[in-house]
Amino acid sequence: MQSTKFIILALFACIARPLVAQNITAFEDFNVVPMESDKILAHTTVLVDGRKIIAVGPARSVSIPKNCEVVKGHGKRYLIPGLADMHTHIDEQEDLLLLVASGVTTMLNMGHANGQFITTTRQSVNEGKTLGPYTFAGFWIDGVPESNGFYVTKPEDAKAAVESAHKLGYEFIKAYSLVSPECFRAICATAKGLGMPVVGHGQRNLDFREAAETGLCMLAHAEEYFYTYFAKGKGPEAIPDAVQITKETGLTVTANLSAYHVMAAQWGKPDVLKKLMEDPDVKNLRPENRDQWEGSELARNKGSLDKRVPFLDTLVKSLQDAGVPLLAGTDTPGIPGLPPGKSLRTELELLVKAGLTPYEALSCATRNAGGFISGVLPNQEKFGHVAVGERADLVILDGNPLKDIANVNSMEGVVVAGKYLPKSKLDSMVREQSRRFEAEVALQKEFEASLKANGLAKTAVDFSQPRGKIALREHYLNNLGYACLGAKKIKQAVTLFQLNVKLHPESANVYDSLGEALLASGDKEAGRKAYAKAAELDPTNSNAAKIAAEKD
Repeated sequence: MQSTKFIILALFACIARPLVAQNITAFEDFNVVPMESDKILAHTTVLVDGRKIIAVGPARSVSIPKNCEVVKGHGKRYLIPGLADMHTHIDEQEDLLLLVASGVTTMLNMGHANGQFITTTRQSVNEGKTLGPYTFAGFWIDGVPESNGFYVTKPEDAKAAVESAHKLGYEFIKAYSLVSPECFRAICATAKGLGMPVVGHGQRNLDFREAAETGLCMLAHAEEYFYTYFAKGKGPEAIPDAVQITKETGLTVTANLSAYHVMAAQWGKPDVLKKLMEDPDVKNLRPENRDQWEGSELARNKGSLDKRVPFLDTLVKSLQDAGVPLLAGTDTPGIPGLPPGKSLRTELELLVKAGLTPYEALSCATRNAGGFISGVLPNQEKFGHVAVGERADLVILDGNPLKDIANVNSMEGVVVAGKYLPKSKLDSMVREQSRRFEAEVALQKEFEASLKANGLAKTAVDFSQPRGKIALREHYLNNLGYACLGAKKIKQAVTLFQLNVKLHPESANVYDSLGEALLASGDKEAGRKAYAKAAELDPTNSNAAKIAAEKD
């Protein structure tokens, strides 16, 4: 019956309007995994027109327009929906390439994204102008004592924060752990009125059931049960009760096994972190990500998380068995061992090891993600299936992922918003980016040698222009500038931030940092001008706008 449905849709789509060959890509004679069920459609052809799938049907029946691009499956390759990572903290364009190169075509940023990524980069990606996964974004709100995000202490401030996030284009509100009950209720009420789903951590100041009933629609990590429902000494014997409450309240859960497993593996174990840093894929990380991994505190922590790992796996399997919707997420890229893209494939393998079938695990990163978005944001493009009318996000595999989930690693190509990229092209792009990273790191070493030999003033002049296509990285100079600022070396900080502005004039952050240093130097007029430029480039930076408008 399923096959008949696809044939009818395919024929209708082909007859309904003329097909223009230059807009069409045909994926001919594949084993299609539509993810409507665990059935595979053998010898099936899929037609893509721009961003949309327009036909899915038997290879012998679907008419392929002349002169269109044809990708052949030869009856052997597999075609699955693009993957969705529903918990990331990615806000750099360079990381988007790594996601796509691993078959990730949708992501949810769960907070701390820089404003320009939200208002500019993300829009360009979602419109298909810049390569990357279709991106949804959540605005992070915490209580006190805050962790490292935006926080509120009064309901009226919580309401204003949600309204501001809505104006800036965020789809979600991410409620972090320590929001007060009054503020959490204000967040949920305001967000509901604006059509913004509330996702996030388990609330430490509210009963688990009450948090879900108040408006939390998705739990960002399954481990959050440890800090909420199981916090008062409950053990695995209480899993059925936790699952029952979850099901009754309609909560969706992002498993995020990869984050907890990798944290447990390196908790208090420096040798494990050292081994992670030796992984060949580390060279593909942005240099600042590598530095973040190397400086991680996890390996220096006391105690062990090892006993909780099987507890978490059992909980996730129990949630699946009870019919609780599960999503796949990774928390990439900040935690050592979770590189963008590759970590989602690890997540799928861990879900299977926890007891899910390959189909159930793959569902978490495809049909469940699409169903979750359709349920909470009904006006968004549909995705998560290989089906007519859905966004043309696809992954080509050499092996059957429903037989062995490890076959998600046999990727041979990706289709993102209708654009087909073979593995060879993606691999080449990643290699080129990695070579640039290495050249930038080498340039940083030259810069540091010049500082010792010639001093900052001359070095800043000598490095004020790119060397070919290579320039000092924005994050590198910013970190040096703030190190000087912290050491009360204000003049040097101003020089470093001015160099950053010259090399990266498109970045709001460099102007914000320069403004801070100029104010510290006593040059209020120049400082306010720098903040004004930061606010111009990043409309989400209300603090920069406020400082720019101040009078003496």
